[in-house]
Amino acid sequence: MNRVLFFLLILFQINLVSCQPAPNNLDTKLRTALLSERLKNTWVGLSVYNLKTKQTLCEINSDKLMAPASTLKLIPTGLALNTFGGDYTFDTKVYFKGEVKNNAVENGV
Repeated sequence: MNRVLFFLLILFQINLVSCQPAPNNLDTKLRTALLSERLKNTWVGLSVYNLKTKQTLCEINSDKLMAPASTLKLIPTGLALNTFGGDYTFDTKVYFKGEVKNNAVENGV
């Protein structure tokens, strides 16, 4: 009886593995990068969402509550507010391969 039960459990496990969807290439690349030796002592939260298909492409610790990096950042933030004012905006450059169509990056992010 134990052998039959064991055999059925093995068959069930094999069936579960074969029904899994193929891994997301972006998800695999991001997880590989975040598990690198350089980032071994970090805690990262990430969520990547496709605006066109409305699907989540990758989530890593997106459900975790994380503490701010430090409260010391309050001092330079106050100095920046005092120096530049509350309406000042910084330019952030984003580089990518591909093209923008309908306000979304396509191909080669």
